[in-house]
Amino acid sequence: DLFDNSFRASNGKIGISPPKLDPNGDPLMGTIYTNDQINSALKNQGVVNTKDNFGHGTAAAGTAAGNGRASNGEYAGIAPEADLIIVKAGDCRGISGAYIYGAAWMVQTAENLKKPIVINQSFGGHFSSHDGTEVEEQFLNILSGKGIPGVVFTVSAGNEGQYSMHADGRFGKKSQQGDEFSSPVSLNIFSEEEKGQGSLVLGYFDAKDDWGIAVESKTTADFVDNNGNPIVFYITKINGEIKYFLPDAFSKPQWFDRYATNILNSSKLGTVKDSLVLNLPLGTYNLWAFGTSANVSNGSFDFYAPFNREAEFGMGTTKSGMVGTPGNASNVITVGAYNFRNSWTNNLNSLTALNLPIGDISDYSSPGGVRQNDKVVKPDIVSPASYTISPLSKDAGLKSPSCGGRNMGDKGEYYVTSNQKYISWDGTSASAPFTAGVIALMLQKNKSLDAEQIRGILTKTAKKDGNIGAIPNPTWGNGMLNAAAALIATPSSTKPATRNRRKR
Repeated sequence: DLFDNSFRASNGKIGISPPKLDPNGDPLMGTIYTNDQINSALKNQGVVNTKDNFGHGTAAAGTAAGNGRASNGEYAGIAPEADLIIVKAGDCRGISGAYIYGAAWMVQTAENLKKPIVINQSFGGHFSSHDGTEVEEQFLNILSGKGIPGVVFTVSAGNEGQYSMHADGRFGKKSQQGDEFSSPVSLNIFSEEEKGQGSLVLGYFDAKDDWGIAVESKTTADFVDNNGNPIVFYITKINGEIKYFLPDAFSKPQWFDRYATNILNSSKLGTVKDSLVLNLPLGTYNLWAFGTSANVSNGSFDFYAPFNREAEFGMGTTKSGMVGTPGNASNVITVGAYNFRNSWTNNLNSLTALNLPIGDISDYSSPGGVRQNDKVVKPDIVSPASYTISPLSKDAGLKSPSCGGRNMGDKGEYYVTSNQKYISWDGTSASAPFTAGVIALMLQKNKSLDAEQIRGILTKTAKKDGNIGAIPNPTWGNGMLNAAAALIATPSSTKPATRNRRKR
């Protein structure tokens, strides 16, 4: 547990010391609990202070490797005899960026034990260019990939498929040809969760281009000039410098320079992509991208609304490129979701039955596509998710006050099983550990396989018929996971694995 200070606070009496990634460096934060210490605590013969207050980690781990003991095996995970190594990198408020240290430690531990490992990451976010170039994604590419046997990551694609949180387009050179400006992108900021505080919009541009963005306020009373006119303003990049300006027709309000300077300070010029961060108040807007000189070799751009419950695009929205980070890392297995169960016996000893079309893509599953920059396909594959029945954390059960009452058990009695030991849930957070369990069985059969070979087997054996259509595609990736076919196609190990170590 990266955030449990019990070892230091107890002077070493609780848990054991957190690890060192570098033998000559400082230890990580937190506390390790061993298998023996956890089992002793379950018998009230020891102390383990870490808890799963939300229940997400318990459900994900149980999907991959739960033993099914509380259901007489009915709800066992995919690889119930697998060994587990778990890092708690967050709680009620999501996952900390420190998860990357936990991933590195798990890989080191597997190396020391001479065991293969599949690491599931059921989380993600949208503060990225969605093209696999983020630092944490590049780090995952170092830990796993071609020539690194027995190390595989599975990552959730994301649950934003129903949201209009991505828009894109293209602009031309500054010229007389008429395509200097892109088509308009409309934007509505309603701040459903943080009323009155507006929301962020992220823009990404090819770093080789000279680009600009025009922002036209349409309805907001908070975004007007000194004469009460809705503001139109511009952010431009020319010759490696970002600037802003307000047309002369507007009487510049006192706050505008500070506001625009914050945009410039938050934006970054990169070697591959330039990023722009806009903080806009409640209201509706039109956005245009445009070329600011003849120096436009690409002209494509992307806008993202990372807080998708606060903002949405209208014109210009596109249902692609929406896989969350770190799921855009090239070397991880990124997993979307499809429907596979629509009824179960609930805590009221009645049947919960949903009007859910079995075999269809889950409507929330984040679509991706074939990336322009490197032709990588995300998601890689789509696996069962709606609805998965998995272990329910004791600390996140029915009517639990943990996380302010907003935990897994908050789904209610229709989603909790009759013995209150399991929860019916969905999301790509469920489909990723399902896939991780299948990969664990593949590595049991042949621990010398690397992530690229695993990906090849999964995609080659995937189901591609029915309503999936031509593959690869943004919705289904390379098709629907076929666990039995993947295991049959996995070659038996013929020699011990030798890991090709990379510099880190």
